[in-house]
Amino acid sequence: MNIEILMDKVETYGVKKCSKCGIEFPNIKEYFYQTTGTKDGLRTDCKRCQDTQKLRKKISYLKELETVEAAKAKEAEIKELKRIIEKGNQERKNLENIIAMTDERNETLSDTAAKFSEKYLRSHKWNYVLGGGLAMLIIGIGIIHFCRF
Repeated sequence: MNIEILMDKVETYGVKKCSKCGIEFPNIKEYFYQTTGTKDGLRTDCKRCQDTQKLRKKISYLKELETVEAAKAKEAEIKELKRIIEKGNQERKNLENIIAMTDERNETLSDTAAKFSEKYLRSHKWNYVLGGGLAMLIIGIGIIHFCRF
């Protein structure tokens, strides 16, 4: 029954030879994909050949994609390492600047602290001397009263 239908279609539509495998098929949509580039509206290669070609392209694309993704991953890894190194270099420069600024600040602070210390010691010494002298004066007068500064 199936052969009779096939033979009837061959008589009606004619036979078309696949350009890839060379096998003759009835000139119908069941065996060839449609296209607008030919007179009969069907591709020159059969569906089976077209499907195998699509599969081969897909496999090669996936293989290429794997290699490309591996290359991209390696590229991204190299880029990340460069970024980390650059960040470390920048942090090192910042740290050097911070250390230099801290040293300058410490020098000015130590100068200020030394000046303050000298002033404090001088004033404290005079207060002590004056306080002791005042206490001696008060004791000498006979008034017993202790003053604190």
